[in-house]
Amino acid sequence: GQVLFSAHRAVIGDLVGVLVHPNDEAVAEAARAFGNLSRDTQIRRFMAGSRADEALVMLLDHNSRDVVFAVAGALVNIAADPECKEVLLDEDLQGCDKLVSVVRRAGLRDLPMAAVGCKALYNLLLDLSSPNGPPMMAVEDETLGMLYTSLDELLDATEGGGGDGYQDLLAAGGALHNLLGHFLASQTQTMNNYEDLGEEKN
Repeated sequence: GQVLFSAHRAVIGDLVGVLVHPNDEAVAEAARAFGNLSRDTQIRRFMAGSRADEALVMLLDHNSRDVVFAVAGALVNIAADPECKEVLLDEDLQGCDKLVSVVRRAGLRDLPMAAVGCKALYNLLLDLSSPNGPPMMAVEDETLGMLYTSLDELLDATEGGGGDGYQDLLAAGGALHNLLGHFLASQTQTMNNYEDLGEEKN
């Protein structure tokens, strides 16, 4: 067990170093490696401990499309883990906002990118058992509203499209759209309830 622990720590340490390499191809390869490794719960914990997860979030606005795609793929796994997803809700790192930007920029021009961004956001926002409460509560309403509107337009435009890219986006984007719709509707209902209480007092 100890040997395996040391080996994982060494590999992750090396890969974090590659994430800041000036060669885009090397950075994309390292991010893809993190995508594979991060399927394992223990390795996700190692990644958080070595701040590899923070390095990945920072790369979401990288100039290279391949880097961003590989990073978003790794973050799909990190976002699915209640113990690790907090890195994407960190105000300084702005991971959630960056993922929203990835989806909005990709749009119809890059369906696989839009789909992987939707998957990461869905995993991030879905969990209701996070130690700090529902993740959606940590995201600005304006950001959620903007994402919902963007998905509305994107899903309308992709409906009836053929090919795997369209199907993947319709599945991932549709699930995220429904999740956001339920949350935003419940927020509106809560606000209406507060207003009703205020009127009753008057």
